[in-house]
Amino acid sequence: MDRPPPTRSLLFVAGTLAWAAIAQPFLLPLARDPASLRDSTVAASFAAHAAYLGAFLTSASRLDRLGPTSRIVLLVVQSISALVLVHLRNLWLEAGLLAIVAAQASLLLSRGAALGWVAAQTVAIFPFYVGRADVAQAAFWTAGVLGFQLFATTIGTVARHEAAARVELSRVNAELRAAQVMLAESARTAERLHIARELHDAVGHHLTAMSIHLDLARRTSPGEEALARAHELAKSTLSEVRGVVRAMREERTLDLPRAIEALAAGLPRPRVHVDLAEGLVIEDDALAHALFRGVQEAITNAARHGHAENLWIRLAEGPEGVVLEARDDGRGAEGAAEGSGLSGLRERIEALGGALTVTPGLGKGFEWRAVVPPRQRTMAAP
Repeated sequence: MDRPPPTRSLLFVAGTLAWAAIAQPFLLPLARDPASLRDSTVAASFAAHAAYLGAFLTSASRLDRLGPTSRIVLLVVQSISALVLVHLRNLWLEAGLLAIVAAQASLLLSRGAALGWVAAQTVAIFPFYVGRADVAQAAFWTAGVLGFQLFATTIGTVARHEAAARVELSRVNAELRAAQVMLAESARTAERLHIARELHDAVGHHLTAMSIHLDLARRTSPGEEALARAHELAKSTLSEVRGVVRAMREERTLDLPRAIEALAAGLPRPRVHVDLAEGLVIEDDALAHALFRGVQEAITNAARHGHAENLWIRLAEGPEGVVLEARDDGRGAEGAAEGSGLSGLRERIEALGGALTVTPGLGKGFEWRAVVPPRQRTMAAP
């Protein structure tokens, strides 16, 4: 099934076209007669349209990256501009701009705050209608404007929840794929241990028995060169089997890079850029698990809280030890309390003797860096 365009793009195009349709009866005569700008009413209307359009384009183009203050300011500018135009121009046509503001409020604010914004706009427009008709007629017109706003708010709320659900579904699906990789690695390790035990218990036992009988035969039949040669071959084969068994028991490395790539693949937002040094292998299972959870936490924070477009993950080994860095271009979280996910990651890293450094700049993205000193040879080139 084709993926629908992002909500931000749809809002940008639809809102711009709606504004153009509403502004067209004003802009066309103005284009034919620019001198009409000398009229104060025309000039005020032009300024209101320009202020509205500028605030709308800024809001729609940065929908997922606006801070709380910026959201409120841009919505206030649009609401005031629309109300000014309702007063100066047309009581019905320009009132349509309030519905566009309501749609943005449903995407930028909580549901309660968006409905409160709609209520405030509705109360603010009522006096303009009272000045043009009796109270009953004004109430009827106001109810019509309220209906358009509520419809836009409903559509915006549905779109917001759908977009959030799509991102969450993609993130969970990526986590399932990564978990599948980790499970496959665990199954492979278990199978290797099973084969190692079988080699040791079956083949090793028979080779040992064969070596003993050949040694006995050589002793009872001295001078038989073939028996001596067979005894040496049996001993050599037994030594090689024991070496293979030992290597299979010791080789229990999880394929962490593959799991991280599976975790990052297929996410619509944020776009994850993974930088894993080629040939690096995590040999410490506890460290591999902590780093994997760290990448999970970075993706969750960037998608759910930071609303980032991009996330950069880097895993490397330096003089200070194993280093995992995560950086996104979201809206940051300066002054916010450390969440349970980040706290859990900090505990995992510190339990391994490492340290976690967080840089949550407001509006400048979110960044953290985990460093685990080498307790043993935790990384090696194959």
